[in-house]
Amino acid sequence: MAQSGKSDIDFWLCCRLENLSEADAAGLRRKCELLEEWASERFGLEAHLFLMDTASVRENNFGASSGESSGTAQALMLKEEFYRTALRLAGARPAWWLVPPGACQKTYDRAVERLPRGFGDRFIDLGHVPGIPQREFFGAALWQIVKALKHPFKSVMKFALLEKYTEEPSGTLLCDAVKANIQNGSLELWRIDPYALLFMKVAAFYDRRSNRAALDLIRTAFLLKANIRGEASRAGIPARRDELSARRFLALETGCGRLGGQPARMDEDGGLPRLIEVGRGVNSFIVQTYLRVRKRWLQSGEAAIHPNDLTKLGRRIFAAFAPREHKVGRLFITGLDGRGPDQLAFSANRPAAPSAYLLHCGQRDPRTRRLEPLELKRAGDLAWLAAWAVANGLYTENVDVRADYTVSPVIARDLADLMARLCEFFPLAETFDTDIDEGLNPERVVRAMLVLNLLEPREATRIRSISIIHSTNWGEMFCKTVGVDDDTPRLSPMLFLAGSVAQHLPSPPALAVFRPRHAACPDIVRGGLDSTAGRE
Repeated sequence: MAQSGKSDIDFWLCCRLENLSEADAAGLRRKCELLEEWASERFGLEAHLFLMDTASVRENNFGASSGESSGTAQALMLKEEFYRTALRLAGARPAWWLVPPGACQKTYDRAVERLPRGFGDRFIDLGHVPGIPQREFFGAALWQIVKALKHPFKSVMKFALLEKYTEEPSGTLLCDAVKANIQNGSLELWRIDPYALLFMKVAAFYDRRSNRAALDLIRTAFLLKANIRGEASRAGIPARRDELSARRFLALETGCGRLGGQPARMDEDGGLPRLIEVGRGVNSFIVQTYLRVRKRWLQSGEAAIHPNDLTKLGRRIFAAFAPREHKVGRLFITGLDGRGPDQLAFSANRPAAPSAYLLHCGQRDPRTRRLEPLELKRAGDLAWLAAWAVANGLYTENVDVRADYTVSPVIARDLADLMARLCEFFPLAETFDTDIDEGLNPERVVRAMLVLNLLEPREATRIRSISIIHSTNWGEMFCKTVGVDDDTPRLSPMLFLAGSVAQHLPSPPALAVFRPRHAACPDIVRGGLDSTAGRE
């Protein structure tokens, strides 16, 4: 079930694929793809239709990991989540619904065997989840980190549950808790809604451990993802029982305090500074939780994950979090839509090198219309700083770009032109959300931009320096500025690029060139390059 109008929806189409020919199975998969496209075009809905083989699901075989499928990384974790959130749209009902909460495997098997004759077509055996073995938690942790790169708040909640399962392996599974509450006739939101119950369980878990940072983060994540506060705080008497339950839920005392007293959106609680603070909190929470789960995995010495999945997920995480020389890092700045900076201001403090250049942002207060300044980043390379602003989604065509005299000869128009060109040449999704299967391939440069003489006097008649901004097939961006002593960059840009970056160039990458306006230096010899000068 989708939590809000912006949520995606997963559909499982379970069938006996062994009864279909290859052509019929391929046709069914194509139909699923067409339905996804139709849902997107007609309703603006992000729908994912998974064609699931009944026998494979029963055996917890979910294939290889991909952009939306977790593969072998978290088989039983995935099934546990399915059972606690699934709604039947058509066809047979899961036999798991008939089994008592907390039943062991033998009890489940006996219940399925004892189904009366004629019930076989009304129920489907998708397997049981008697518990989740410790060996699965490490793969599940890797997968949730990868998912967090696109959906950080949803993954924070799931990651928190993963740590709870890791630390309390004998506790009740959430799917069993939901089923028990439903079978006991409970109608309260926080007992039968899987997302609300998930929040209550992990809040209690971190409250017992006095982990205030985690409590604050999961409270924010829940309020933003569930979007419940605005729905439940409408004026008037609740017309439906679920509305009344939602109001009681917001009044409950949890480890995070009363949810009804918390801001519904981050822009009600500090604007852009709060967005950045929460983004850093998400980053820290995921890394620290991962390290704790990894420590337990190292102690057990086994993981239920295929080596190829381990490689793919590991390299995606490496690309997102690992520091590397000249790498343009990214923050988990979530929810920027319409709430990004109104102004980006570049300045320099040259005696303080290597952190000589500064980037400040300004966000206009909606009440006073004043710009509230905030220092975002310091770096020793101005081109790197511009690339960082683009990589983190802070620059848009509506942002007012400023540059003071300390960055001369660079002017604000130079930086605005450069960032606009970077946005065009390095689309965020294509640059950082690369095909996860690329993790099985060697690292290589796929796109590169040569920025000529950014900090050199505009009257310079030869190329003195080049800032190389490039991205790789693993989803990383780098920026390195080098001095130039000869005509190699101008005459043989690929040769120059190959000798200047640490990553491999087995084939020519897409290449672009940027020159500041009024720069007198010569251009790169165009041999099919995508070359763009700053001037009109």
